[in-house]
Formats: sequence, C-alpha cells, structure tokens
Amino acid sequence: MAMISTLRKHSWIVLVFIALSLIGFLLMDAFNSNSGLVKNRRQTFAEIDGSEITPAQLDAKYSEVLTQYLTQTQQLLNYQTGAFTLDNQTEFQLREQAWNDLLQTNIMNRQLEAAGLHVTEQEKTDLIYGPDPHPYIKNYYVGLSGSGKYDPAAFNQYITFIKNPENQQNNPQVLEAYFDFLMRESLAIKEYTNNKYTNLFVKADFVPKWMVDRDYSVKNTRVNFDFVDIPYTSVSDSSIAVSDADLKAYYNENKNRFKQKQASRVIEYIVFPFYATSEDSAAILAKLQEDMTNLASAKNDSAFIAVRSEDPERITRAFQNRNYFYSSLIDSSVVDSLFNAPVGSLVGPYLKNDQYFTSSLIKDRTLMPDSADVRHILISNQVREDAAAKSLADSLLNAIRSGSDFAELAKQFSDDTGSGAQGGDLGWSTPQTDYVKPFKDFVFRTGQTGQPTVVESMFGYHIIEIKELRGRSEYLLAYHLSRFIEASSATADSVDLKANEFFNTYKTPESFETGAAEMGLQYRTSPPFASNQFEIPGIPESRSIVTWAYTAKEGEFNYFNTYTDRIVVAYIKNARDKGIADLADVEEEVRVNVIREKKGEQLGKQLADAMQGGKDLNAIAASVNSSVKTSTNASFGTPYAPGIGLEQKVVGIVMATGQDATTGVIEGNRGVYVAKITGITAAPAEGETTMNRNQLTYGVRNKMSQQNIIRSLVEKADVEDNRYMFGY
Repeated sequence: MAMISTLRKHSWIVLVFIALSLIGFLLMDAFNSNSGLVKNRRQTFAEIDGSEITPAQLDAKYSEVLTQYLTQTQQLLNYQTGAFTLDNQTEFQLREQAWNDLLQTNIMNRQLEAAGLHVTEQEKTDLIYGPDPHPYIKNYYVGLSGSGKYDPAAFNQYITFIKNPENQQNNPQVLEAYFDFLMRESLAIKEYTNNKYTNLFVKADFVPKWMVDRDYSVKNTRVNFDFVDIPYTSVSDSSIAVSDADLKAYYNENKNRFKQKQASRVIEYIVFPFYATSEDSAAILAKLQEDMTNLASAKNDSAFIAVRSEDPERITRAFQNRNYFYSSLIDSSVVDSLFNAPVGSLVGPYLKNDQYFTSSLIKDRTLMPDSADVRHILISNQVREDAAAKSLADSLLNAIRSGSDFAELAKQFSDDTGSGAQGGDLGWSTPQTDYVKPFKDFVFRTGQTGQPTVVESMFGYHIIEIKELRGRSEYLLAYHLSRFIEASSATADSVDLKANEFFNTYKTPESFETGAAEMGLQYRTSPPFASNQFEIPGIPESRSIVTWAYTAKEGEFNYFNTYTDRIVVAYIKNARDKGIADLADVEEEVRVNVIREKKGEQLGKQLADAMQGGKDLNAIAASVNSSVKTSTNASFGTPYAPGIGLEQKVVGIVMATGQDATTGVIEGNRGVYVAKITGITAAPAEGETTMNRNQLTYGVRNKMSQQNIIRSLVEKADVEDNRYMFGY
C-alpha cells in the first residue's frame, strides 16, 4: 500500500515524462524528410534570386492577366455573367503567362534599382494623359477627335466618362471600355519601364570601322582546295571497344555539354480507352429515337433541341452547303435527304463524325452567294441614345451616297474599332460566318452590290456595303438533335477491371513491357516534358500526370482513372533534374561521341601514316583507298564548303592555311580529312562594306533588343519554381 501511495503521490512526474516523450516523437515524425505533416510549410512555393514568391502574389497577377485576356477577346461581360467560361488549357496558359510576367517584373525591378533608375508618377501621368502619350494610348484613341488626329482633351473627357461608376452601372459596355483602358495603361507603363533599362544597352550598339573591315575581308576571301577523306562510316560501331573508363573520361571532360536549363521527365504508359460496345450503341440510338418522338409534340422545337441535344452545334445561325456535311463524315444518301426534305421535317437518325447519332430538323433552305466581300460602319446605340444613333447612321449613309469616302468615315465614326481601323473592311465572308441575323440576311439574301444600306441589329445601326459577291449554291439551316456515342458504365467498369489487373500484376519497369505483350496491349514512351506543360503529347488533358511525374520518383507507378474516356497506367521511366545530367542519363549520347572520337583517332592515324614521306594527295588517297576531291569558293561567310558539306573545323583550318600548303589531319564531323590549298582569292581592296556594317549592327541590336535582354536576365536569375507541388 505504501508503494501505491508513493506512486500516486508522484504520478504527475510520470505523466509529464510520457507527455514529453509523445511530443518528441511527434516532432521527430513531423520533421522527418518523408513526413507530409510540415512538408508544404517547409517547401517554398517559388523564389527569384532568394526573394520568395507566394501563391497570393501569383493569384493577383493571374487576375490581372485574366482581365486583359477577357478584355482583348471581348468576353469580359460574358465571363462575369457566366455566359463564357475558360477551358482548362486556356486557363493553364494564362497562369503560365502570369508567372512569366511576375518573374520578368521582379527581375527587372531589381535591375532598375541596381542601376539607380525609376519611373516617377509624373512620368506615368505624361505617358498616359500627356499631349504625346504612349503609342498604346495614342494610336488606339486617335478616333475620339473625329479629325484623324489625337486630341488629349477628347481623350481625358472620354476617360472621365468611362471611369464614372454610375455610367458603368447603367451601361455594361462602358465598364468593358474602362477595363480596356486599364489594360492599355498597364501595358504602356510596363513597356516604358522596360525600355528605360534596355535603352542603356541599345545606345551602345556602335560597330567600329576595324570590325567592319575585318568582317568584309574574312567573308569575301575565297579558298579552293583539294582533299582526301576517310568517312567514319567506313568503320563499324561494333568494332570499337568502349570501356566504362572511356565513358567516364569523356563525360568529365565535356560535362557542360550535358547541362540542361530545366528538369524533364519521361514516362512509359498504357492507355485503356472506353469504347462503346454494340450494346451501348443500340441503347443510345433507342434514346435518340425516343427524343425524336417527343420532339414531334414539343411546343418549342428549338428549346427542346437546345436542352436535349448533346451536339455542340445543335443550334446555330450558320447556313451550310453540302461540303460541310460531307466533311462531317455523313453518308451522301443522308446529305441528299437533308437537301431534299421539306422545311420543318426531321431527317435521321444518322451517324455524324463517327461520334453522334443525329437527327436534323430542317429550319430553312435557300440559294445564297458562296462568299461576299463586305464593309460596314457600326453606330452603336449602347453608348448613345437610339434616336441619336439612327440619326447619325442616316447622315453618314447620305454622305456616302453623295460621294464621301466610306473608309475614312469608318475610321472616324465606327464603334467597331477593329474593322473601323481597316476602313470598315470585314474581308470575305461566307454563309457560315456567325453574323447576327439582320446583318447576315442583308449580306446573303436581300442586299445588292454597291448599294450601301442602314441595317438595324442588337448592336445598333450598321451602314453595310457589299463590294462583291461570288458563286451561288444551295445552303441549309438545320438544328441537330444528337446523342453522343460513349461507353456505358458497365463497359467502363470492365475496362477498369482490366486496367486494375495489369496495374497490380506488372508493377516494375522490367515487367511493364512484358505484361503489355502478354495482355495484347500497346505501351508508349513519352517525349521528355517539363513541369510547366499543360499536357504530355499523346495524352490529352494530362496536367495531373505531369504534376505527379514531378513529385514521384524514377520507377514509381500510378493509376489514373479520373478521365471520362480512358484509364492511364504509367511509371516514371526517366527523371532528369535541372543542371548537369548524370552519366547514367546520357550514357548513350556519350557512347556515340566516344565511338566517333575513337574512330577519329584510328582513321586519323591511318591517314597520318599515309602522309609520311611528303606524298601528294593522289598517293595518299591510293594508300587509304579513297580519292581526291575538290571544293571551291570556301569562305568564313558560311560553315558549308562545296563538295564537303557542314564541316566548320575543316573550313576554319583551310582558311588559315597558306597557298599550296597541305594541312595536317583534321578530325571533322563526318570523317577525317587532309587538304591542300590550290587557290586563294583575296577580298577586293576597295569593296563595298555597307552590307557588312548593317549586318553587324543588326546583330548587335538584335542581341540588345528588349526581348533578348529580358530573356538573358531570366536565364541568369536563380529561380526556384515549385508551383506544381501546390497544384498550380
């Protein structure tokens, strides 16, 4: 009892000891390199020259890039209302653009700070609102004046109007115009800032006279020579012994040749596709036939098709000719039915694009021009009162009919700024062009060539002139009630079982290819891919596989079953990190080069032995079972020599050898050579050097262009990019 009492009395000591032990165990586990408990806390998202980049910074830049993209594509309002969504690939590309912008901006700001350069607020104000603003502003808003010349007062008045929140709320297009201005303002300031730094280099593009004279001399000096060669192909690769020591020696001497700027991965994989069985196809066809029956009693056929059809082209304003249906792999007998059936009838079911069972509702059929050359001036009723828009359109039409220049009026007044800048020209259009109905009806049905007319649409008033019409064919407007042909759940489950069986049976790189052969499957090897690729060539929508490949180890397997049309089983065949590759990763490349070097040594000795005693080329050629060949007009102006091909080393040595002299043995790209100079033509003493100066100056300026300077700065920066670890 005394012992128990003592233990109870001091039990707190035991509890503290146990608690400390547990805490120690947890901390050891948390900081273990294989533990995920604090992995992402310790893993940096990204760093640029030691400065950390956070996900929040990248997200903010992405929002900016996304807004610019939506503004440029005129989809901003549709995106905000949900009428437009980004596809996965476009979203990924915009995120990559955001990363590159953030990277370049960060690096450029450091360079500006180091050089003591900065852009003042006054400079920014003058750049946007001054009398001579940046071209991004000046060229775009020049039409505000109506005179063809940029007017700062008109611009400032316009910006004040579109900045007003009340105006933005009353008219969504005003808000869109404001975002368009913000985009141009941002791009103008960015380019001006970059130019301030890169101009330091551009101003130093002077090319001295001695450099021009030397360039002229070496490029215009010509050499003729005879040569004897022994090609490397005269010795088989299998006859060359290559040891591990040879490979290691070559690798150590040429490590920089195997330096790669970014990491890469290669996977080996098998795709298990979900193909519809004959039973699946029969069930889908039965569903379509049921839809066709219900369509006959539907109150609104267009609404019914819009909701029930799985065809992306189910409802369209585009008229199509027979060629469209033929290109959709539709049988010619079905096409005949489509173009002969009465308007309002239903044709089908038939197979379309080998992807859909389709039945088409004939909405209209008529003869139309095959193409039309059109121009227009849009007077929008969205930025002015409807009556004012109609009045302005009528006035412009009268002016055109009285002889005023259509193109000049379009440049000054059209609210379609894209075509307005081209004098209203829309180029050649076809009945498939997705114009709004009133516009299309005028161009392809009621309009006459050379007779401009005002046409009202949802966008306002168009002054349309048809410049020329070509051809005439029968066109059809049809709505398509379709069912997509895909594998059923039961079929997908059976494929899943087969893929699972393979994955669980052949889980080593050594057995992967054997297993594929045993199960009658086709395996593929990917090309090397980077961590910032959206997908792997041959595997659409494979970003998840790319991300996995950069978090997994070489030889690791995975099973990807998140696709709707396939399962992918893959393993990491090769993982190469940024920097100098390991010998094991480049062994085959090293082996090829070692074999060529050994052939060069062997054949070079053979050629050197044949040259003993001062023999002429004919005697040397006879000794090595070759022949004397001739090359004329070789020069430093090109690495190619006539009769010999791309052999820079041969050309260089020949150009440095005197008249009638014979070179030593030259180990070239394709063989070993010995050459004798038969003629040297010096560059004309009083030749024209303007072209040489221009070429040298262009070369210097090209190297110092803003794009190349920024690229060089990015390449030299110490960048750690771990975005893929965070799902980016």
